Amino acid sequence: MRTLATIEKVLGFDLGSFAIVDKDVLRMIYTVGFDVETGYEWPLDGPGITVRTAKTGESQLVPDVRLDEDYDPGPSRVLNEVLSELVVPIKSEGEVIGLINVESQVLDAFTEQDKKLIETLSQNVSLTLSRLRHLDLLQASEARYRTFLDSSRDAVYVLDDTQYLYVNKSGASLLGYDDPEALIGMSPFNHISPKDREMVENIALRRRRGEEAPNRYNFRLIREDGEEIDVETNVSLIYYEGRPASLAVNRDVTEQTRIEAELKTANLALGERVKEMMCLYNAI
Repeated sequence: MRTLATIEKVLGFDLGSFAIVDKDVLRMIYTVGFDVETGYEWPLDGPGITVRTAKTGESQLVPDVRLDEDYDPGPSRVLNEVLSELVVPIKSEGEVIGLINVESQVLDAFTEQDKKLIETLSQNVSLTLSRLRHLDLLQASEARYRTFLDSSRDAVYVLDDTQYLYVNKSGASLLGYDDPEALIGMSPFNHISPKDREMVENIALRRRRGEEAPNRYNFRLIREDGEEIDVETNVSLIYYEGRPASLAVNRDVTEQTRIEAELKTANLALGERVKEMMCLYNAI
């Protein structure tokens, strides 16, 4: 681990370890100066200066471990050799998530300045671990969300400025494809009718700029077989795989549009017929 390597060069300690808090135990994941099986654990309800650090969330600077009743040699098995110890917690949002522990075979080997240095390094480690934890949670959340979208009967697309990033089965079917993967990497504008392409591009540009833009609107799509259909889309901005993207849920409204057009035509014809009848009535 780069952090312990840096501390070793600066402080010249004899023994060191890096551990993470895992539920009710401290789990060692890296050591310097001694060999131990990865995953060695200290129960958080047991003894140990490291355990005390995890519980209190405070750095422990111990000039003589022989005088500390909580001292536990742990896996290093060098009780007669280790004389001083420095343990610094790694925190995330106020919670102890890990520890940096350094030991020396010299009495009073570590100073307050050493403690401050390792605390600074601890903060850097905390930021890295927090980002990794956030990424893990984000990926887990995306996995659950993807499962939900895969089973959705709505046509769902996740896209950026240039390509489809995700398409569910209903979305592929709407465009005339059997396999959603065939659409990944393809430009969404390939399937927008030239009659509406400029309108859709302008709406997308306004949304990316943070300007006012409609989230729901209609346009015409061209299927793989060349058939043109009318769709209603509902678009929102999301983060997908750690980057900004658009989530579009499309619904085929071709039949609805046809019926509305027929009703409009019928109403216009009826209106003209009423006008003719009124003219005849007034002429009598």
